[in-house]
Amino acid sequence: MALKTRRQKAADMFYHGWNGYLEYAFPSDELRSLSCDGLDRRVDETLENASINDVLGGYSVTLVDALDTLALMGDCRGFARGVRRVENYVTFHGLNATVQLFETTIRGLGGLLSAHLYASVPRLSKCAIQGYQGSLLRLAVELGERLLPAFTTPTGLPFPRLNLLRGLADGQLTNESCASGAGSLVLEFGLLSRLTGDARYDQVARRAFSAVFDRRSELDLVGMTLDVLTGDWTPSSKYATGIGANVDSFYEYALKYAVLFDDREMLSNFTTLYRALKTNSFDGTGLFYNIDYRTSTKANNWFDSLGAFFPSVMVLSGDVADAVRTHLFYYKVWLQYGGIPERVKLVATEPDLSASRMTPMRNVRLELPWYQLRPEFAEATYYLHRATGDPFYLAAGRRVLDDLEKRYRTRCGYAGALNLATGTREDRMQSFFLSETVKYLYLLFDGDNDHSGFNRQLGNFVFSTEGHPFWYDEEVMQHAGLDAFKESGLLEGGDNEAKTPGQPANNHYLDARKSQETSAILGEGSGLSQFEQQCQVAPAGGMFIPPCEFYELLVRPDHHFEFDFFALEYFNRAKGLPLSSGQIMTASDGIWADDRCQCGVYDRGNDTFEIVVGRVPGLAKGRVVCSDGSVWVDHLAGLRLKLTRVAGERYRVSRIEGIEVVAGAAVHVADKLVQVDFGRDGAGREMLRIAGRDVTVKGKKVENIF
Repeated sequence: MALKTRRQKAADMFYHGWNGYLEYAFPSDELRSLSCDGLDRRVDETLENASINDVLGGYSVTLVDALDTLALMGDCRGFARGVRRVENYVTFHGLNATVQLFETTIRGLGGLLSAHLYASVPRLSKCAIQGYQGSLLRLAVELGERLLPAFTTPTGLPFPRLNLLRGLADGQLTNESCASGAGSLVLEFGLLSRLTGDARYDQVARRAFSAVFDRRSELDLVGMTLDVLTGDWTPSSKYATGIGANVDSFYEYALKYAVLFDDREMLSNFTTLYRALKTNSFDGTGLFYNIDYRTSTKANNWFDSLGAFFPSVMVLSGDVADAVRTHLFYYKVWLQYGGIPERVKLVATEPDLSASRMTPMRNVRLELPWYQLRPEFAEATYYLHRATGDPFYLAAGRRVLDDLEKRYRTRCGYAGALNLATGTREDRMQSFFLSETVKYLYLLFDGDNDHSGFNRQLGNFVFSTEGHPFWYDEEVMQHAGLDAFKESGLLEGGDNEAKTPGQPANNHYLDARKSQETSAILGEGSGLSQFEQQCQVAPAGGMFIPPCEFYELLVRPDHHFEFDFFALEYFNRAKGLPLSSGQIMTASDGIWADDRCQCGVYDRGNDTFEIVVGRVPGLAKGRVVCSDGSVWVDHLAGLRLKLTRVAGERYRVSRIEGIEVVAGAAVHVADKLVQVDFGRDGAGREMLRIAGRDVTVKGKKVENIF
């Protein structure tokens, strides 16, 4: 089978999972790949649910995490559609979710930054988006601001969890973090600082790294877990260290930060750490044992799946010969189980690595038997093939590719194993399968660089620990830095008003999007009015979108329990001038416009409704009309809506004045609205406020519409 055929097989694997997620799960965070539906965070914000809620932040994690893979594979149309989906659906405003700082940084922040680079910089691929205005960078800043409160500790070590809406909250946090979680934030935060010119992100992440590094033992080894308030290493990990879980990416990010940003101090830090590991943990045959970081005595005889990535760090540091040996151990484990178990225990004095490279590892047993489609072994295989050119690594990659397809494919995606011994499946496809596992397999077989171009690049670029490619140089800054988007008002208003870590962010609830999905445009002579020619009316449930005056507010009923209309004057925040027709600017709410405006059609469930803000000429004030199943409202004053409970705390609009609203239809508000604000009332209830100058009682509540 030729390389291109295997590369295509990896691409097909990606699209099977990607399309399954979009069809069955989106906008949920992940795909339940046996049930073929969406997986969302659990409502109960407890530490018992942290294994799910740490990752599932409620912002369509798989969409954000996997987006750059489309650009890497040269699927520019799919990438552009994915960017529009992010623009239309992803927000961090008012997102009441307690998440893990580390996972949200590498999946959410990292995914946004990498996709932003692809969308901005023509050199990186042919998928740069013409007219792109930096929306992904804006989202990255919104998320970065919400993560900053985690760093408000006396030690500089961040809390492992925080709430994206409220910041730090009692009962949802633990003081114990790990070396990776606290110290492996420097790439994403460092790149965000450089792209925006705001040094705070890099400063807090560097301080956190140093707080871990400075607490290393006399042997220059760091432990696995520590208390973020006292800075003391904790005994929960029995003072062990190694190359796997809790400490793995700490070494990785020290080296990659040095490479990406040409930082000699960080390179020196990595050299110190790596020399200590090789001296105290490495056995010479390829294994890094878990040892007591204080004394270097062996702590245990097990090895975890995350350690399978470490040969990639060894290759990047130039230690290729020993990387070959370390990779061989994990490959033999893969041959034994058809995946890398979460943890295996060595039952002999030492593993038999002298036999054929194609002989399974027999002298290990399962300790933690699950395999979640993790990418670490595929990543190391890719790095070693690039470093050595040895076709053995193509054979190893082919084995991984075939096993994934035969063992883990489902009707709508891929499902990992809860137990590799019994074959019990896990009803989950984590986002890293699309952002890392398949990506590294694709790159392994991308020998001709038809699309990715990575294997020819010599500049400052690295892959993050989540597989997101990052670049940093003058050309990148020219196209992707904040200065490139000044005219778009990219960072005006919104959360960017916060200037110090820990300062509460503005609690605007933004579930609003400018419509950007393209629909048919009718030409002259069609018999329609000029307004109707600009955007075709879609089938039932569709909408009109006049140029640059029409905004779609995708309202989630379970988050909005009261709607108030207020009167405010037209104004332009950026220029301090009254707005003219076609200039709607509500930058503080994250809704912004430029001179491009397109049409869109959105699918609606039976328990959702939309409020669409725009103008519909020709309606008498106070009129409410029906059109293709949708309802159009020309004047807000005195308007009354009836909301019907669907399930739990979910509602839909069932009647406007005397007109019944069909489930799934759109509600079009055509008043001259100029400001939309999301926040909380005095009782702490989330509210949507819409303001227009037609309302005469300025500054007072006009109508509580339900």
